[in-house]
Amino acid sequence: REIAVPIRTALIARLAKLPRRSFDTLVTRDIPMTMRDGAVVLGDLWRPSPDEGSSAMVLIRTPYDRTGLDVLARLLAERGHPVFVQNCRGTFGSTGTFRPFVDEPDDGEDTLHWLATQTWAERPLALVGASYLGYTAYSLLRTGAERFVGVGMAVTTADFHSGVLYPHGIFAAETALVWIGGLLTQELPTLPRRRAERRIERRMREALLTAPDRADTALLDSAYPPYQEWVAHDGKADPWWDRIDRRPQLIELPPSVLVAGWFDPFLVGQLADHEALVRNARPTRLVVGPWTHGSPGIAGSLVRETLAVLDRPTGSGGVRVHDGGTGTWVELAQWPPRNRML
Repeated sequence: REIAVPIRTALIARLAKLPRRSFDTLVTRDIPMTMRDGAVVLGDLWRPSPDEGSSAMVLIRTPYDRTGLDVLARLLAERGHPVFVQNCRGTFGSTGTFRPFVDEPDDGEDTLHWLATQTWAERPLALVGASYLGYTAYSLLRTGAERFVGVGMAVTTADFHSGVLYPHGIFAAETALVWIGGLLTQELPTLPRRRAERRIERRMREALLTAPDRADTALLDSAYPPYQEWVAHDGKADPWWDRIDRRPQLIELPPSVLVAGWFDPFLVGQLADHEALVRNARPTRLVVGPWTHGSPGIAGSLVRETLAVLDRPTGSGGVRVHDGGTGTWVELAQWPPRNRML
C-alpha cells in the first residue's frame, strides 16, 4: 500500500481543469481473481482515503500494463471514486492466453460475479474504457446495463468491424499489424523489446505490400491466428463478427460520455455510436478534440467528463467540439450541428 500525491498527477489535474482533489489514495496491487476455467487474473485497487463507501466504483479491464493507468485511476480515486484495474488473461501477470475479443464477455461476467463477493465493491459500478479497453467495457455491459450508473468511453467504438478493422469495407492492414506487433512485444525486457520494435518497423513496409493473408507472417515470421481470423472473415454480414459486435449494448447504455479525436482512426465508428445513442434517446455527451489516438489531452478530458456523468444521474448531455479553423472549443446542442442558411 502507498499514499502519495505525485506532481505529475497534480499537473494533469490542473491542465484538465478537474475538480479539486478531496482524498488521499490507497492502492493494493496484484489482487488475484480466478476465472471459470482456472485462469488467474490480477488487478490493482485504488481507493480514496478515507473510503466512505458510497461513490460509484470504476471498473477497467486492460490487456496492457495496468500500471500505465495509475494516473487515471489516482485522479478518479482522489475525487471519491474507487477504481479497480484488472489485466486481461494472459497479460502482465494474469495466466491463460490472451485472445483478442474472444474471452472478454465470459471473463467480464466472471469479474462481475467476483466483485459481488467483495465488501469493498458494495457500491454502484461505472465503466471507463479507451481503444480496446472500450471493447472490454462494452462486453461488461452485455451482462446487463442496469448494473452500471455511468460510462466513459474514449477513442473506441462498439463496432470493431466497420469502425476499426474494415473502415469503408477495406481491411485496415496497418492498423491491425501495428496493434499485434505491440501486443506481442509489450512484455519483453526493455532492450529485447526495442530490438523487436525496430525489426517490426523495418519490416512494416514489406508486410503492407504483401497480400493481407500473408502480411502477419512477413512481419513476424509466423502467422498470428487472431489476425488470420480477421482476414478470413472479411464481410460485415459474416456471422463471425456477431460475437464481438457491441452495438446491441448501445440501446441500453447508462448515462455516458464519448471522447473522440478528429485525427483518430476510431472517429467514424464513434460518431456512429453517438448517433445510435441519440436515436435511442440514451443520455449521452460527445466530446471531439484535436487529438490522435494517443494524445495526452484525451485522458484529462475523459476523467473530467466521466466525473460529470457520475455526478449527474441523468447525464450531462450536449456536444463539445474543437473547431480547428478558429482553434477554439464550441458547445453545441447536437451533432452534426444544424445547418444555417446565410
